[in-house]
Amino acid sequence: MTVVPVLAPRTKLGLEIAAAGAVGGVVGDSLLRAMPWGLNVALGTTALVGAGAWLVRRHRVKHGPDTAWLAITALLLGLAFVRRDAATLAAFDTIALIGALALAAASLQGELITTWYPFDLIRGVITATASSIFGGFVLLLSDIQWRELPQDDRLRNVRRVVLGVALAAPVLVVFAALFASADQVFSNVLTNLFAFDAETVISHTFFIGFWAFLVAGYLRWSFLGQPLHAFTPKPRTVSSVVPLATALGLLNALFLMFVVVQLRYFFGGAALVEQTSGLSYAEYARRGFFELMTASGLVLPILIGAEALVHRAAAPQVRVFRQLAGLLLGLLAVIMASALQRMRLYVSAYGLSTDRLYATAFMILLLGVFAWFAWTVLRGQRQRFVFG
Repeated sequence: MTVVPVLAPRTKLGLEIAAAGAVGGVVGDSLLRAMPWGLNVALGTTALVGAGAWLVRRHRVKHGPDTAWLAITALLLGLAFVRRDAATLAAFDTIALIGALALAAASLQGELITTWYPFDLIRGVITATASSIFGGFVLLLSDIQWRELPQDDRLRNVRRVVLGVALAAPVLVVFAALFASADQVFSNVLTNLFAFDAETVISHTFFIGFWAFLVAGYLRWSFLGQPLHAFTPKPRTVSSVVPLATALGLLNALFLMFVVVQLRYFFGGAALVEQTSGLSYAEYARRGFFELMTASGLVLPILIGAEALVHRAAAPQVRVFRQLAGLLLGLLAVIMASALQRMRLYVSAYGLSTDRLYATAFMILLLGVFAWFAWTVLRGQRQRFVFG
């Protein structure tokens, strides 16, 4: 009586992930070679989400509560490539799609991502990206136990046929070359039979392998991987708030000095700007906006890092931080208003361009992020900051 080997659940899932990766390689090569990306990305994203949903249903994977809406988010981001074809927007959509897929992978692993803080978000994206790149090799070399596969007569015959082809190939090449040299008609037959573009074959082979390993690596990380919390900094509570308060106080002082100068320009108009700085009003606006936008963007990581140091501290220390952070955000609001005013003047002088539109939209986005930071983190609801 022949005993049929039983595949372990991990091996069975690994084989199906490998099969999904192989299909994904063909789909990726067929769809994503065409540039610029558009409907092909939407179709490719749909195929990837569909493969993930099939594996979840087939293996009854216990996932986090956020998986469904993250899958919908990924589909909508894929459709965003159809709606607009601007290169800059496509780049932003690509980054957002990678982030959504990384969060979906973490949710499939059972993580509750709605409680994440920015450090967890960075960890999730980095680990998912690295695992997607290298996970295909881990899947084939470690997760799938090839010795568990059934070794029946049909499989042995396939191996024997492959071995026979490998043995005969050199001999066939030699005799084919001799016959082709001896007879022109036979040479033409061989030429027509094996006529192909080597560059095209190599290109398709490369892209099929690339997308296959990327899809398999991503699915492997989503269904077989374990969250790597080592990349998330462990919270440390400061023993004294004085150094942090001093640093924030000095930062507030610098911001206040700048705000005082800007208030003069708000009420003084073009004449005061030209008299004080020696620049025309348009040159003044152009010179300052992007510097102020950069300065505004740097404030957020500073406040997030400072809050991570004090959120477990005593209540008086937390209160001092919130007061200083609130003052800094108030001053920053004035600075951002100054930056937007400069951009308005710049557009009035030189007209609206794509770069100026994106820069203004980014500044407005930053303003919303800072307002949300104040409403959540500074009110003791830090767990709501990333996902609301």
